[in-house]
Amino acid sequence: MHKIYISGPISSNPGYVREFTDAEKSLRAMGYDVVNPVEITRHLLERNLSPAELWRQCMIEDIKALKECDAIVLLDRKGLSSRGMDIEIKIATRSGIRILELSDFLIEEGA
Repeated sequence: MHKIYISGPISSNPGYVREFTDAEKSLRAMGYDVVNPVEITRHLLERNLSPAELWRQCMIEDIKALKECDAIVLLDRKGLSSRGMDIEIKIATRSGIRILELSDFLIEEGA
């Protein structure tokens, strides 16, 4: 496992930028190539897109990136629902991409 995609609630989570950035830093410190969807879609925020179109365009880019990864690491949902995260999990499951919780992943890597 070398390339890891981070997945977690974004739209429903006001603290998402920090959570994704912290996870990315931790995983990179362990030597992994990390795909942070917050970073790969940042340029879309500069476009004048409706909220629905912004979400759609982000998901298109995120799914392309996810399909190039060996694993998906799920951030703690803290009771938040996420349509995008649910889609990413389904794609990972159907594509044979390993699915891990961030907390389990960090324990596994430290073992």
